[in-house]
Amino acid sequence: MQRATFVIVVLLGIWICNLEAKKLPSFVERCKRNDPKLSECVKKSMLNFKKYLPKGVKELRLVPMDPYELERATLDASWMKAEFTNLKLYNSFDFEVDYINVDLDNNNIAVNLTQPYMEMKSHYKLAGQFLQFGLNGEGEIQANYTNTKTSSIMKGTKVEKKGQEYLELKDIDFRVTNEALEYFYLHDLFPNNPELTERVNSLFAENRMIFGYSAVNGKELPSFVKKCKRDDPGLNDCVKNALIEFKKYLPDGVEEMKLPPLNPYVLPEANIATPWMNTTLMNLKLYNSYDYVLDYFDINLNEGIIKLNTTVDHMEMNSRYEIDGKILQFTLHGEGEMEGKVNNTKVGIILSGKKIQRKGKEYLILEKIDYKLLEPPKAYMYFHDLFRNNPEITERVNMVIQENQEELFKDIYPLVEKIVSTIDLSLFKGVFDNFSLDELFD
Repeated sequence: MQRATFVIVVLLGIWICNLEAKKLPSFVERCKRNDPKLSECVKKSMLNFKKYLPKGVKELRLVPMDPYELERATLDASWMKAEFTNLKLYNSFDFEVDYINVDLDNNNIAVNLTQPYMEMKSHYKLAGQFLQFGLNGEGEIQANYTNTKTSSIMKGTKVEKKGQEYLELKDIDFRVTNEALEYFYLHDLFPNNPELTERVNSLFAENRMIFGYSAVNGKELPSFVKKCKRDDPGLNDCVKNALIEFKKYLPDGVEEMKLPPLNPYVLPEANIATPWMNTTLMNLKLYNSYDYVLDYFDINLNEGIIKLNTTVDHMEMNSRYEIDGKILQFTLHGEGEMEGKVNNTKVGIILSGKKIQRKGKEYLILEKIDYKLLEPPKAYMYFHDLFRNNPEITERVNMVIQENQEELFKDIYPLVEKIVSTIDLSLFKGVFDNFSLDELFD
């Protein structure tokens, strides 16, 4: 989407630079160079001109823009690699001009645009890992973007060509300042399992903010984020305190950092296989997972390593369940609602990455996470309607499960461990992927 918007800006820049050309198409409204309201005239002309972009303008060598087509595009993220072919973007030509300043004396053009709605279709191939789901598939993708806002400054030099003066664009500072990925769907993500395809797409939708561009491009660090000095000998304590203050914003999400709401944290499906039962939890909702305590924190910006130990004192969860198994003399085969609690979850996490340059700024891109449960949490789970026609046995079996929780729930611990570490990873990636080190630290 960013590339298509960039092309629109370039085309408009070319068009503006030719506003005084003698062979402009008749439908292009010309402006006077010495008009004190030159920028307003150009804005009006631009808005009239955009209706000709879908089919292109041969006189100005502008290609058709509806759809805007790309033969191939790639995405290389820490958790997924994807290739998109035959990509088509619809409605990218329909923009609003929020601001424009044409300064011909200094050879500068500044323009801010809003594109209310764009639709993308493409064929995809991807491989990666999202939460507990291994991704390896291909098919068709559909996506809708709303309220895409861009800011551009175009700079050039005046040159003489056949006795006429032209403004040649030499440099464009282009930034996406806002974009909402309203909807997207990956068809045939799991070709032999349409239900799982639907559930994982639902999870993608609930966490769609993390599927925007890898950089927010021009957004400012939220004012409530405390900045620390990079060379401060107390950097660890400063960042730790900032993170503790920051967590209160996590329940509702932080759009500027592409952090989705975390209360509840939702998984469309989780599978638990133990020697005594196989359980599938559907639409699992975990509450209070964002409310962590930092027991240990160490950040090394030079090496790109962040180490932390976290404790989440209390989490609650609920879901639908399907269960098959046996405990003592009771055969388990049923479905219903599950509710539970997990207390005192302690996880050790090491995040590592590398520094990269992006548009002249240095970013720390986190690529790997190692994690381990430091000690078993205390878990409680209650399965309603285990024996639908016998509430007394349902109650008795749930009591047995609870009395033997340390042995019976040990296979659940990796799931809890992964959920907590995934939340921490998304938090740190949301910060470091979207803001340069100079923006994050004084």
